[in-house]
Amino acid sequence: MKQILMLGVGLVVVALVTVGFWERGSEARLESIPVKTQNFGMRTNGGLFDPDSFETTEEWLGRSIDYTVQFSGRRSPHAMNSAVFGLMAAEDASLPAYADRLTLVISVPLAFSEPDENGPLDGREGLLATAEGRHDTAYLRLAERLIEGGYGDAILRLGHEFNGGWPPWSSLGNEDAFIAAYRHVHDLFQAQSAGFEFDWTAMRPDFATTAPAAWPGIDYVDYIGLDVYWKSDPGDGWDSDRWQSQFLPQLEAHLAFAKERGLPVSFPEWGIEGDDVPEFIEQMHTWFNGLPPSGPGSLGYQAYFSGGRAFSLDNYVDARRTFRQLFGAP
Repeated sequence: MKQILMLGVGLVVVALVTVGFWERGSEARLESIPVKTQNFGMRTNGGLFDPDSFETTEEWLGRSIDYTVQFSGRRSPHAMNSAVFGLMAAEDASLPAYADRLTLVISVPLAFSEPDENGPLDGREGLLATAEGRHDTAYLRLAERLIEGGYGDAILRLGHEFNGGWPPWSSLGNEDAFIAAYRHVHDLFQAQSAGFEFDWTAMRPDFATTAPAAWPGIDYVDYIGLDVYWKSDPGDGWDSDRWQSQFLPQLEAHLAFAKERGLPVSFPEWGIEGDDVPEFIEQMHTWFNGLPPSGPGSLGYQAYFSGGRAFSLDNYVDARRTFRQLFGAP
């Protein structure tokens, strides 16, 4: 069913690729290059999953959202499963109703504790606990919930943004423990459903120097992911020099890494925070369309992060309009 719906979306692309999008009123024309809409995803406002927000966003875009990114709790194994229960099995759980046409991308922790925004955590003990199987019961229950909810083909982001200092599963200085934990949890899920796929998702900053040492191996990864955010103080505006010096080198390193391993790339989270910068939307749109059309380095999927107060497109008038023009239906 998902494949049939994706084909239908692909037919919309035929119309999109020949048409430029025009802004309303006297504003300038924004040329659209062909967008890979069949790989389109979004995290809409609504936390664990608000169906009203999701469907309102689809209506605003004039097209379906094919991927959604959700999160499980990271404070404890119990919190992890409580979050997934809310998504899949609670009385008001919405996700099962969309299982026939929506691909779920879910972030799964590889260690547990409160995050520390002030510096790197020493996650070694937690990672080793996972690698040694101390949390197997919780992970197996999570897999069971996903399967029961109709998402035995979910994409699992095991230990996402591992090359940052914030997560309790940080790989910095603990690359061997991260790899062991990643492989162990991968094998647990794979044994429960061969349909599960796995996204090795790093953060953009310092990808080239911090991520490769935590590579778990080609047998454990289906997508090589990168989370990319433009963060700036309100009023700072767009800085093309920053894009050239801080963003492009890491995007290029990410793409080269994926090509060398023969895998597609993904962007499970991308967005803006702080300032209204439609130029970032345009640059990411251009980057997506410059990727290979298939094979190594091609776009597996991308999902704009519009969840949460700071990231919501509702806060950014110009970026919201540009996003609708470039990624929505004509």
